[in-house]
Amino acid sequence: MGSLPEQTYLGQLRVLEVYEATDEPCLFACRNGAGHIFLAVLIDETDEVKDWLYVPLSNDRFARLRSGEIDLYTGFRVAEDGFVHRVSVPIYEGSSTVITIACDALTCDMLPIAGDRLSLEVSLAA
Repeated sequence: MGSLPEQTYLGQLRVLEVYEATDEPCLFACRNGAGHIFLAVLIDETDEVKDWLYVPLSNDRFARLRSGEIDLYTGFRVAEDGFVHRVSVPIYEGSSTVITIACDALTCDMLPIAGDRLSLEVSLAA
């Protein structure tokens, strides 16, 4: 899938859930080998590269986003640690790049529409 960066400090990622897709996913959750969860949204695409925002999430925040308690805009704009990652993934060949961005530097065109929510059932761990 052209949405997962390779050989970056985010680690080896694998997709957990896809929430929106046309020909391929454009909003999904993934996890790295250390167990860190990220929510990713496609923000731009050219003939050569796809640009994504990846927000790191705690398990609690992930559950709150999945249930719709927190909207997607807030999930990115008010990230728990105050930053997100802009990930550029080449479509054909080349290396992925990751740039850390402070949440207050995000522009509205980079973010999901305010009020858009997921509404998935969240199972509680025993």
